[in-house]
Amino acid sequence: MRLCLLTFISILLCSTLQASKWTDYGNFDVSWYNTQDKEFSLYTEAEVAGISYLINEGYTDFSNITINLENDIDLSSHIWIPIGINTPFKGKFNGNSHKIKGINITRDNNSSNNFYGFFGRIQNTTISNLTLYGLIDYFCGTETDYNVFIGTFAGTSYNSSLLNCKNHVKIVLLRNYFHAAYSYTTYIGGFIGSSAYSHLYKCENYSEFNIKYGTLWEKQFGNASGLYIGGIVGSAEDTDIKHCLNSPTKLYVETAGGTRTTAIGVSIGGITGIIRNTLIKHCSNIIDVISVSIARQASISIGGISGIAYIYHDDTNSGVINCYSTTRFIDKGGAENVTLYGGIIGSSHTNASNKLIANFSASNLYTDALASKKGYDGDNNFSSSEMKTDLFLQSLNFYSSTRKENCYWEKTQDYPVIKNSEETSLISIYQKDNNCDQFTIENGLIIFDTATSYNIFNMNGNLIQCGYGLQSKNLKKGIYILSTANSSTKITIR
Repeated sequence: MRLCLLTFISILLCSTLQASKWTDYGNFDVSWYNTQDKEFSLYTEAEVAGISYLINEGYTDFSNITINLENDIDLSSHIWIPIGINTPFKGKFNGNSHKIKGINITRDNNSSNNFYGFFGRIQNTTISNLTLYGLIDYFCGTETDYNVFIGTFAGTSYNSSLLNCKNHVKIVLLRNYFHAAYSYTTYIGGFIGSSAYSHLYKCENYSEFNIKYGTLWEKQFGNASGLYIGGIVGSAEDTDIKHCLNSPTKLYVETAGGTRTTAIGVSIGGITGIIRNTLIKHCSNIIDVISVSIARQASISIGGISGIAYIYHDDTNSGVINCYSTTRFIDKGGAENVTLYGGIIGSSHTNASNKLIANFSASNLYTDALASKKGYDGDNNFSSSEMKTDLFLQSLNFYSSTRKENCYWEKTQDYPVIKNSEETSLISIYQKDNNCDQFTIENGLIIFDTATSYNIFNMNGNLIQCGYGLQSKNLKKGIYILSTANSSTKITIR
């Protein structure tokens, strides 16, 4: 009896230590797939795992194929293998507002994969209406791998779109060893590690980052090792990021070790680590504190929206516009560090003032270490607590122009966050039509020069009055949005 019990315990321990993967035989189901159909509906965990098996074994890259998720699923029973490691996933994945829970992605010293996320690599892809929960646990204790790309939705994205997605996947990274002869870069994003020619719209990150980089003191960093971390995207090039939110519980970065004189470059931002030719618009970063602990020579750039930004006048679609960050910074680095920090951008490289418009950062921003250069703060007349007030909401300068009565704003941790809107329904005071309808305001009435069709919204985006005529109905004292056929503008009733 005792022998049987010991044998059972031994088998149990072995099975625990050698956890099975979803792509192991018996765990996945590919019976749903054929080469004729262009659209498939998946209902089970095993069917979803079949996507990973099919692409990673080279059967298909899912070009021109749409995958529809029809149920909430739980992947906690096996280790998840990213979809598209050697070959990018090129299909469409519609989550249909479902959740995928229990994602467990690990990396040990025996892995040669450098792309980590629910998808490893995506190209010409649209991923929409999906929420992920789980853990990415990356450990590297060898000198065998080079650049690493980690994003909960995809390690890398090329010419792809993420629409209306949410992330609750925690990222934990411990990367210890570095080969002295080579440079290494690690890209980490709440959604995408590294993005090019892509589009992210209404993506919300609620999960935490715990990054430890080069923590073995006796080892050496490579030449010009880099670390780019963003709440939405680690590194973004020629990418649009609009209406996105970063609201994790924690963002902690620690680097140490190394005896080489070549400094490590660390760039951290609430939305992106670094951007080039990229547009970030109507985005919010409301994590309380970004904390870094750098125990060796390093160049550190920290920004509430982006750590580093390369934005130039001839970029046709780039800039940081109408964003805000409530974040405070804590840098517990050593005396050798060069820390660049800004409420919006830590290190800003731009020759065009019209690329940085209507951005707000907390007035109580601070850092524990002296900075050699101050970055771009935008408007910092509000403290983080004042950013929860209606006065700050009125200063954001964009609002709903739709005639729906649904609330345009919702609150996350008491901060205003854009909800239930489409890009076409946004009117910005900086994009207002110059051919405004002529009107005056007298005794609580809006009086038009000619009969006009109008809509009046409060600052929460709720429609409170509409009509057609020479004047509105009586309005109480306050600030409103007047929308007509030719213009939308703020008005004040005194």
